[in-house]
Amino acid sequence: MEYNYEDAYKDYPIENGIAVFDDGSMLMTRSIMDPLPAFMKKADMIFTDSPWNQGNLRSFYTKAEIAPDYGYDFLRFGDRLFDCIWEIDPRVCYLEIGKENLDVWLFQMKKLFKYVTFFNSTYYHDPQKLCYIVRGARKAYRGRKYDGMDEEDIISAVCKEEEYEIAGDLCTGRGLVPCAAYSAGKKFVGTELNHKRLSVCLKRLSGLGASYRVET
Repeated sequence: MEYNYEDAYKDYPIENGIAVFDDGSMLMTRSIMDPLPAFMKKADMIFTDSPWNQGNLRSFYTKAEIAPDYGYDFLRFGDRLFDCIWEIDPRVCYLEIGKENLDVWLFQMKKLFKYVTFFNSTYYHDPQKLCYIVRGARKAYRGRKYDGMDEEDIISAVCKEEEYEIAGDLCTGRGLVPCAAYSAGKKFVGTELNHKRLSVCLKRLSGLGASYRVET
């Protein structure tokens, strides 16, 4: 079964190269298991909705039409995700996760950040689809509570309200974080395993008025 995401990849190809935007923002098709691109280290705020469990991770590879590799194991994937966050060293980091591995994400975040909290959330604007947004930061959180908000609305609010220069997403997907950052007048950087999903992000950003070129 093919997952073509409305064929956005035909008009906004990004299987190879880096999409470089007029403001210096960058997006690239790349597995999180590969070495971290230098431009990702510019992010001082991270917001990532990565796979939540083994089944979710398997689905990511299937939809990307990529054969399983050493990143196919969820525990290894999780270790690599937090290694990347450590390498980027953002001032604040938000991670979305389901209930099954919430305790794992909290434990890992507490190893990287002094202050960790989480919010109850939903996704796809469906009150029956529950998830959690874990926040880690160098300073204590004194912002508003996001409990009960949908993840898309939280992303939009975070990109408007947090103090940061560049938003980063290690699993960019179809672009909620880049689009929210761009709408907030901020720069963004991101990587994504599935080039067809990333093409949807480029299409959405273009619709918002963003201009870019693909460099190889």
